[in-house]
Amino acid sequence: MKKNIIIIAMIGTLGLSSGIVSCSPDYQTEFEKKTLVVSDKNQSPILFPLEGGERQIYVETNVEFTNWQAESNAEWCQIERQQDKVIVSVGKNEIYKVRMARISISYGYQAYDIVVTQFGLEPAILVGEEGKQDGYIKEIGAQEKKVSIPVRTNLNLDNIIVPDTVSWLRFSKISAVTRAPENISAQELQFELDQNTDTIVRYCTVTLQSSENYNFTSTFLIKQQKRGYIVEADESVLNQRIEASGKTITIPFNINGPAIAYTYEIEEEAKEWIVPTPASRALRAASESFVIKPNIKEQERIGRITFRSPDASENSSFVVTVTQDKFIPVAPQNIINPIATPGAGFINLKWQMPDKVDFTKISIEYYDAVQRKTIKKEINDNTTTGFIIDHTYKAAGEYSFKFMTYGPTGMETETPVSCVGTSNESPRSIKIDLTAAMISANATQSGDGQGIPGLIDGVVTTYYHTLWSAVSPGGKPHYVQFNLKEPIQTFSIEYDGRHNGDGGGDVKRAGVWVSTTGANVDSDWVKAETINFTMPTSRGGHATPDKQVEADKAYKYIRFTPEARRNADPLVSSGQNGWWNMANIYLYKINFQDEAWAKKELGL
Repeated sequence: MKKNIIIIAMIGTLGLSSGIVSCSPDYQTEFEKKTLVVSDKNQSPILFPLEGGERQIYVETNVEFTNWQAESNAEWCQIERQQDKVIVSVGKNEIYKVRMARISISYGYQAYDIVVTQFGLEPAILVGEEGKQDGYIKEIGAQEKKVSIPVRTNLNLDNIIVPDTVSWLRFSKISAVTRAPENISAQELQFELDQNTDTIVRYCTVTLQSSENYNFTSTFLIKQQKRGYIVEADESVLNQRIEASGKTITIPFNINGPAIAYTYEIEEEAKEWIVPTPASRALRAASESFVIKPNIKEQERIGRITFRSPDASENSSFVVTVTQDKFIPVAPQNIINPIATPGAGFINLKWQMPDKVDFTKISIEYYDAVQRKTIKKEINDNTTTGFIIDHTYKAAGEYSFKFMTYGPTGMETETPVSCVGTSNESPRSIKIDLTAAMISANATQSGDGQGIPGLIDGVVTTYYHTLWSAVSPGGKPHYVQFNLKEPIQTFSIEYDGRHNGDGGGDVKRAGVWVSTTGANVDSDWVKAETINFTMPTSRGGHATPDKQVEADKAYKYIRFTPEARRNADPLVSSGQNGWWNMANIYLYKINFQDEAWAKKELGL
């Protein structure tokens, strides 16, 4: 039994040996992975100081030295590749800004980027004597035309910025550059500027910047003082030569303030013949006019007018010298080429002036056949070239006009001039040309119609509408008021109705009030008449009154106050129903001495 067990064991051992030998290959293979690793610690950004230096980036790799790479993308950042590391070296930074580079270490797809940063030089721009980066203020006088600003800097100062909105200050140049051992230059910025002619202080903020470091700036303020009141005039107006017959002169000048910004004084000896005109600011922004009276003495005379600024800080003034010719006792010349043009109840006379005007007065004499008398008109103006003769009639036939001129002493011209002319028929009513400036109202509706201009434009398709959106101001009736240039006593009012709508706003009845003052006080107004109108039969039709208005005397101020309209009688002014409208209004002066009257006087 024991012998059998040994045999079986030997067989098992041989079988196992045979199995192992049969599974073994006849060659041997080596597997090795190639890696390149830069640890997290060595991937951190590298920061160099201004002076530069050297840093090492360690590399763990089993790649042959010749097969992996290390590169820098900046010339100033140098690298040296060794077996297990990359040495990064940087020199001193000579520029005034931070600079950056990138180091790339790679093998195949295994790559690492490391950022390298180096500080730049510390920039400095110090302005003024105190050396401020910001907050420096340079104050200059109102009349200065140049200013220098001292600056110390270690930058190339090539951007001096004056805002586009400032036109009175301009950068000129940089001068006196000197270099100190610490690389700081001292220089002066030169600016040109206009004198300040205004009465307020003006400011300008200037910014300094360098292309070496755009992020670094310095600012300072230039403050120019205000000017006192200035009064100046062109040399062309400083000497005035005036003829003996006199005239009105206007002296234009420049000021930088209100009416109180100047005074003028006529020297004592000339006050009798140089006379200021009434104060007016309508001539020009700044001017004064003076009447030079005729010189009736046979000697030249000179007068001076001194204009001054009342401002104690300004020595500003100018003198106008007026030289007037002496009087020469010769008969004056006359006007030239008079002509007469007929008008409706008037004759329009026109003439020309001689080359030398040596007269002070013109007279026009003619015979009025209707009134059976000679009439003489005098014109105390040696510049006018026209005159209208009123109250003329076609029935009177031809009118003959004689013109005479008179010198300063009353000497009469030796050459009378004449012309003849006729008149057209004198009408019964004369239309008064109304303007918007001659009309006011107390209750105009905004946004409905064209307002007062629509009332006098002569166009039927525009209109005027009184207030309907609110209660009448003061609970008063709606009116329009005429402020006439000349007073009238007898007159008539007509109107055109509104062109659209239902016609309900057509005025049916109106009161006509008159005043000598035109004041907005009820006691100053008197009712002269109540008139009724024929209603327009079509939209935009014409309405006429049942009577004319005849006041107790002539008035310049007239109020037209409707009391009823087509669809409301009476108008209630206390509520919102007192409104009315119309396209145009007409005012006629009644002429009692018309053509029919003239014919009767002439016995025709």
